[in-house]
Amino acid sequence: MDLGKPAAHREGVFASYHPPFSSFDELFENNSDRIRSGWSSVAPQLERLGLDGIESASQLVRRLVRQSSITSPTTTPINDPHQRPWQLDALPWVLSASEWESLSVGLRQRARLLNRILVDLYGPQELLTSGALPASLVYSNPAFARHFHGIKVPQSLYLHCYTADLVRSTDGAWMVSADRTDSPLGVGYTLENRLVLSRTYPNIFRDSMVQRLAPFFIQLRSLLSQLAPANNDNPRIALLTQGPGTAGYFEDVYLARYLGYNLVESGDLTVRDDRLSLKTLGGLLQVDVLFRRMSDQACDPLELQSDAAIGIPGLTRAARAGNVLVVNALGSSLLESTAFIPFLESLSMRVLGEPLRIPSVPTWWCGQPQYLEHVLANQPSLFIGSAFRVGRQKLVPNLSQLHWSPAERAAIVREQPAMYVGQARVIRSVVPSYQDGKIQPMHAALRVYLVACGDDYMVLPGGLARVATDNQDLEHDILTGQNSKEVWILSEGPVAPVSLLQNPSLPKKEFARGGSELTSRVADNLLWLGRYVERVDGNARVLRISLMRLARESNPEALPEWPGLVRQLADRGLIEPGYVVKELKGLLPSLSERLATIAIDEHQSGNLRDSLRQIVRLASILRDRLSPDSWQVLYFLENRLFPERTTRSREPDDAIGILSQLIVDLSAFIGMTAESMTRTIGWRILDLGRRLERAYGAATIVQQLASPACHDTAEWEALVEASDSLMTYRFRYLASWSLDAVLDLLLTDETNPRSVAYQLIAIAEHVQQLVASTHYSSSSPEKQLATKMLQEIRQVNAAVLSEAAQGHSESRVLQIIEGLIKDLSRLSEMINARYVVHVGPARNRGK
Repeated sequence: MDLGKPAAHREGVFASYHPPFSSFDELFENNSDRIRSGWSSVAPQLERLGLDGIESASQLVRRLVRQSSITSPTTTPINDPHQRPWQLDALPWVLSASEWESLSVGLRQRARLLNRILVDLYGPQELLTSGALPASLVYSNPAFARHFHGIKVPQSLYLHCYTADLVRSTDGAWMVSADRTDSPLGVGYTLENRLVLSRTYPNIFRDSMVQRLAPFFIQLRSLLSQLAPANNDNPRIALLTQGPGTAGYFEDVYLARYLGYNLVESGDLTVRDDRLSLKTLGGLLQVDVLFRRMSDQACDPLELQSDAAIGIPGLTRAARAGNVLVVNALGSSLLESTAFIPFLESLSMRVLGEPLRIPSVPTWWCGQPQYLEHVLANQPSLFIGSAFRVGRQKLVPNLSQLHWSPAERAAIVREQPAMYVGQARVIRSVVPSYQDGKIQPMHAALRVYLVACGDDYMVLPGGLARVATDNQDLEHDILTGQNSKEVWILSEGPVAPVSLLQNPSLPKKEFARGGSELTSRVADNLLWLGRYVERVDGNARVLRISLMRLARESNPEALPEWPGLVRQLADRGLIEPGYVVKELKGLLPSLSERLATIAIDEHQSGNLRDSLRQIVRLASILRDRLSPDSWQVLYFLENRLFPERTTRSREPDDAIGILSQLIVDLSAFIGMTAESMTRTIGWRILDLGRRLERAYGAATIVQQLASPACHDTAEWEALVEASDSLMTYRFRYLASWSLDAVLDLLLTDETNPRSVAYQLIAIAEHVQQLVASTHYSSSSPEKQLATKMLQEIRQVNAAVLSEAAQGHSESRVLQIIEGLIKDLSRLSEMINARYVVHVGPARNRGK
């Protein structure tokens, strides 16, 4: 790169990079051609890549984001697994080690100050009695919860994690625009951004000596273990999420997996005897540390009388008793209210005895008369918005964004002045961003994370940046909208590799292989994921066979096997039952015309596409239980198979191809889960769901085969093919078709993975292990029923099969199958009642 060119005549990849003079430029010094020290090792390597290389890198970034299934933290309905993909810029934001060190010192000071303020406000309240803080700022603040006052927190630490939103003004000075004292939202996205960019530019990342993020998370894990309630060398730590469909669910799943914590929802937890417990299939297990990812205002609906149904009744009581550590401490969100910012400078001198090293964006609280008049007199240069935040929600709108006159805004503020603040408008710095095929300057905001470390704090060497994609401001929450950017903090020397696995300070873990800590909610989702996967697979096979007949015959209804296939389609709910009734069939639309679309028409409920959405929804809920490869197979399934929104015009061959790919992908998912999940209760519940569904589908096919109406060999062949057993039958019997041989293969053959007997063996084994793992009685009714069904099938001999093959309407096979279908439904209800819904009495087995 020729650094001798004037700024107005830059060449190469930065030819289009011309920042406005009013903004601080993070790349070049003072709008000149001199690269800032932080970029001196990165910019020349980007120049060597060229715009074509950066375009390829940008495509790789988008591909890696899709492969990781990273979604933006925007609230979507729980039934919609397709959240908006995370947008990550292809260029990092680079800062030098010396600049970051100076910034870190100020942020650590601010974290210590805020923690001391919280200790006082929820303790002796000397800041209020002395007048250092107006009492009205606290007692009239909706975020101040009196129920949290007096709770003893270990080591007087309220802020285990602190988050600061930063801006860089036109003179290059850093300022804090907002303090986030609730939960470190966005830190999981910081990890994912690092993973993506380090894979995109491995050589640049290594050569630039970028500082690692892992030490921050090592300290976080160590801190939570050390602060757990006493006499516990191996604490149980749970990460509390609001659940699927909420803004931060992807991040919660990722963090729980990365840190090795249990991912739980409020419904998984209960408070008994002032102790927080996890409801599992094996009983109640005490939780020592709760890393909450929801606002403290929503954590305990009993104490706070919250309308939210996501909290844990009694959590405050358990924390007050000292039986659970809540991270961050309950009540810490109080200081997220912007109204506290004007007082931090004086509080720093009073509490810490030193001036605030990093100033705040100039802010005035309208609850003080002199500042009210200042705000109203300077409306054009200020943002006028909410002074308080409750549950991460601002209580009043940002008046500066509404099309009202100054007089109208003034009248609104004067009605409730304490509810508003005025904050100076800051022209944010610009960073290089790759957009529209060129590198352009874009305004940026930065979020930085800190974790407590002894009497001080450790700063994450990086952060979550957001860049504008247009001329809009960046005054909204940093987690929503526009593009994200990776932040690289360079080191002054070589960076040693580090991993969470290399942390000797954590206590030694006891060996654990049982898996009985599975929660009832997760068990329910696993059970139904298994059932839906098997249901879609079976339905797809029957539909594909029917479409193959339709594609090669001008009049498929003349085929002898067609009535049997239509009956299977009706029994599986893919078509209306009227197609099986001769008198009603003529009143319905032609089945030949509809068959190619009923599986994939998005307007028809209950079809394959609808069931596939249920699979993806359940898998999204279970992301922390599935391997990344298993999740990706399902996440991309629907969009890859059904890219078009209108599917009514598909030909049979198109639908056959879609169904064939669907069967292959589901088989891949089943294989991946079989190879990646340990053989504990979670895998057994998932496989039990599959076996119950497959046993039911196989039993209905055998029931149809054993009925006197099924006498044509073409129908036998079609149903054997639908059972995925045609290859086995032909290998054994060649072209000779015999109904008793067909029934033996599909009903009693314990070597055939598609037979009823094979499923019942697996079901009996799973139920037996469930009973043993959860310490229920060995004579439990579900175990007895599973054993009974298997024994009845094993008593079916050649003579019984021959009787059915002769077409007897009262054959023993029909009676056994009818009873088996009822017993399968009964067993499913028993499993739900005992292990999923948790109807039985809880057994407190401690740890």
